[in-house]
Amino acid sequence: MIETAYNNYLNGMKIKEIPITFMDRRVGKSKMSGSIVKEALFYVVKLRLKRIKQQLFGGGKPAAGKQ
Repeated sequence: MIETAYNNYLNGMKIKEIPITFMDRRVGKSKMSGSIVKEALFYVVKLRLKRIKQQLFGGGKPAAGKQ
């Protein structure tokens, strides 16, 4: 979802947040962990650095299978 939103933003599309309400779990445990949050934050930084690198050094889209 992060990459899709970022690519849409880069292509001039409007981004809109639509809030949703989550109900507290009655049973079970959340699968959201600190490592998942860190991974998402790292991915955002990685996408931005990739964009900066393309702007500085040129280059088109990466070859198929290489992102």
